Amino acid sequence: PPVEIPESLKRNVAGASLDKGDKDSDSNASKAGAAADSAAQKSQATAEVQESHESSYVSNIANTTNALNSPMQTTAVVSMQGKKSDSTMRAMLNVLSGLEYKDSHSVTQVEGVSALYQASNANGEDFCAVVVASTTMSNQEFAQRIEQMQRDQIDGGSADSASSLDLRLNIVGTREYGLDSASTKSMDSSNPLHLSAAQLEPWMQVEPDAAIDGEPVSYKLALLQDASQVGVYSERWIIGEC
Repeated sequence: PPVEIPESLKRNVAGASLDKGDKDSDSNASKAGAAADSAAQKSQATAEVQESHESSYVSNIANTTNALNSPMQTTAVVSMQGKKSDSTMRAMLNVLSGLEYKDSHSVTQVEGVSALYQASNANGEDFCAVVVASTTMSNQEFAQRIEQMQRDQIDGGSADSASSLDLRLNIVGTREYGLDSASTKSMDSSNPLHLSAAQLEPWMQVEPDAAIDGEPVSYKLALLQDASQVGVYSERWIIGEC
C-alpha cells in the first residue's frame, strides 16, 4: 500500500523548501547588487581617468598657448665651428633644427643663418657658421639651452659622434629683442670671449652693421690676422647644396 506521509513532515519539508528558496533568492539578489556596485565603481574609475587625461590635455594646450603668446626677450648670436667634414655639417644642421623650437615653456625662432665658411688653422680646416635666433627665454636660460644642445651633440650616440664632439657652440653675444645688431653685448662683459675671424666673418654676413660691446664687428675683423684664412664654402648649404 502507498506510504502515507504525516502532515507534520510535509509541513517541515515544505518549510525547508521555502527557506532554501528564500536563501537562494537572497543570495542571487546579493550577487546582483555586488555586480552592480562593481560595475558602478569601474564606470566611475573610467570616468575619473578620462577626466584626468582631458584635464592634462587642456593644461598642456593652455601652457603651449601661453608660451606662444609670451613676448620675445632675447636675440642671440650663436657660432658653430668644427672640423671640416660632412658629419660636422650634418651636426650643424641638427643644431639649426633644434634652435627652431617651441614647447609649453618657451619659443625660439631662427632669424638668420650665414653661409657655410671654411677656416684654415694650425690643426687643418674647419667649417664655421653663425645663426641669429630670438627667444622668449632670458639670456641665462638660452645659454643653458645651448649648453644642453652641445651635450646632446656629444651624447647622441650616432655614427657622427666623433665629429659631433668637435662641434663647438658658443654664444657670441646677446641683446634685448627688438634692438639693432649694434646693441649686441658679450654674455660676460667682464670676461668677453676672444672672438676669431671664423666667428666674426659669418656674423658680419648676416648682420653687416653688428657691433659687440660697442665695437663694430667690421673694425674688429680688420685687426685679426686670421681674417684672410676664412672664406665662404657654400651659400646654399642649409638646403644640401655644397
